[in-house]
Amino acid sequence: MTDATPAATADQLVTRTEFEKAAIWLPRMALEHLRQGLVFIENKTFTDCTLEGPAVVLMGDGVTMDGCHMGAVSNPAMLLLRPVGKTVNGVIGFKNCKFIRCRFAQVGFVGDDRFIEEFQQNLANGRPAKGDQ
Repeated sequence: MTDATPAATADQLVTRTEFEKAAIWLPRMALEHLRQGLVFIENKTFTDCTLEGPAVVLMGDGVTMDGCHMGAVSNPAMLLLRPVGKTVNGVIGFKNCKFIRCRFAQVGFVGDDRFIEEFQQNLANGRPAKGDQ
């Protein structure tokens, strides 16, 4: 990746639909969405971005990942969390978003059995994880 673009304003984190070569602090992006009454971050495309935590993200319906680096760990399964109930609280949720050649730093991922299985399979095959399509 190349140099990151300047930080977006609070309003831009919510209203923009395209982010390219941006460094995004996920807790701030989620907070700005919540301040506007939005539970999920939706309908955005991230290309060559660095998405930074600490954070746990829920990749919901319509999320795709292409060529992403999911994080630096000795075992990629350490990035995954399995919910124990039907709902998940305290996570940053994404819907209908595309992540293209992005890098995730200090981010864990939570999802249903299908998401976790697909995530692990794609990592084992040397491909990026893909969310529900």
